[in-house]
Amino acid sequence: MATVYVAYELFSGNCVELMVGQYPGKDWTGFAVKAYPNRSNAGAIYTEFNHAPLTTRWTDPDVDVAAEFLTLVDRVEAMHPR
Repeated sequence: MATVYVAYELFSGNCVELMVGQYPGKDWTGFAVKAYPNRSNAGAIYTEFNHAPLTTRWTDPDVDVAAEFLTLVDRVEAMHPR
């Protein structure tokens, strides 16, 4: 299966990816989040944000997907301040 993602580097230095598809070895298909300390250290994934699935579905409006993604971005920043 293929996974498409968009990665964002936050002002704090944290990186958060919005992933769409299915990641090999994971049981989700749809939207998920992956987060790590910075662009140069993408292998150091934060455990609680290691391909964490979103609850939104393919048929949900884009605004709902974006809102849940931004909620998870806020959680990344709160849990891993830099």
